[in-house]
Amino acid sequence: MVMSRKTTHSTCYMCTDDGPITVVTDRENILSIEHPECVRAEGMLELRESRLRRVHPGVRSGPDDPWSQRSTRDAVSFTAGRLLDLRERYGARAVAFVSGFTKEARPYLQRLAHGFGSPHCLTDLWFTP
Repeated sequence: MVMSRKTTHSTCYMCTDDGPITVVTDRENILSIEHPECVRAEGMLELRESRLRRVHPGVRSGPDDPWSQRSTRDAVSFTAGRLLDLRERYGARAVAFVSGFTKEARPYLQRLAHGFGSPHCLTDLWFTP
């Protein structure tokens, strides 16, 4: 098999520092990620390749219940139903929308929170009313 290596210079999406990274790939496979001493960037490849990483939607009824794999449509419908039920029972202010490090989701999360009627939108570093 012929390797078609590609080197891409970019910025790290794992935090808000936007540190420079260099990613070497062969088609869909990441061969290496180089970065200037960033703990989060160090874990990128490990997170992507982990056997524990969820790659299919799943739902569960409660924190002690097992996960069951569902289609994306079913998982979104289930989640929407639960959110709407919470809003009806307790009001939109009772729901907080929280995200971790990945910054790409922030504008969408904020739009979802505001459309839902919740003023609570949080990530690892910022809060937006």
